Amino acid sequence: EEQSTGMQQINQAVSQLNAVTQQNASASEELAATAEQMNAQAQALQESMAEFKLARTSQHTPQHTARAAARKPKTPDTNSLPILTNAQPEFVRF
Repeated sequence: EEQSTGMQQINQAVSQLNAVTQQNASASEELAATAEQMNAQAQALQESMAEFKLARTSQHTPQHTARAAARKPKTPDTNSLPILTNAQPEFVRF
């Protein structure tokens, strides 16, 4: 009888492990799908942003441009934007 009770407890524990494993697998698949969607959205956003260019006007004198550059904090150029890699789409190269 003691052996039977022990086997029932083991079977119950194995069943619980199987249930948790299935939940983890499901969550993992959902996370992978979400990451894929986010990657596609990031790629679309990056392509959309590539269309924007800053206009350079000729109305600023070199002295005015130099003073404005001295006051204005430096912003990253467009080459520093993250690039989604095709080899590993879940990673972003900066």
